[in-house]
Amino acid sequence: SVKGFNAGAVSQMLQKAARPVTISVNTDHSHDLRAPRPDDEVEALARARGAETARVSIMESSGATFPETCMRTRESDVVEIDYIGRIAETGSEFDSRKRYTLLLGNGDVVRGLELGLFDMCIGETRLLRVPPALGFGTRGSRAFQVPPGATLEYEAKLRSINQQNDPMIRRQDLPDERRF
Repeated sequence: SVKGFNAGAVSQMLQKAARPVTISVNTDHSHDLRAPRPDDEVEALARARGAETARVSIMESSGATFPETCMRTRESDVVEIDYIGRIAETGSEFDSRKRYTLLLGNGDVVRGLELGLFDMCIGETRLLRVPPALGFGTRGSRAFQVPPGATLEYEAKLRSINQQNDPMIRRQDLPDERRF
């Protein structure tokens, strides 16, 4: 139970918890959860201005228990991942890569997959649900045989960040030239 804890304390508990984490909400006492979050306000403002919005859902995160100080991915990191891409509606696999290397923030993969890779620790696996707006959109992909408007699911495992593959490594412990 997290009753009485602030959001920061709950966040720290979730980071230290063994994976996978199951969260259930008692809706009888969730009136505090209905307050708008900053992300919701930004999204509402964007929609009011005519912009399209979409969110990537991290449906599951697993792997070793990650220390609070683990090296997490951020923009401009060179990451190495294994992933499998499936069409959510049918479950059919459309892409699979081992040891695929990309630069975060460079647009090397569909936007939804890239966004789902941020803030990961080495060794972590995530199941991501990507809406069409952050996947192949209304056009789909002939090359990958993805139909127009398809929701995608990716299972992605982070193997390394900037050529570092030790899950216990901390960015601040690396020499400046290796931190990126």
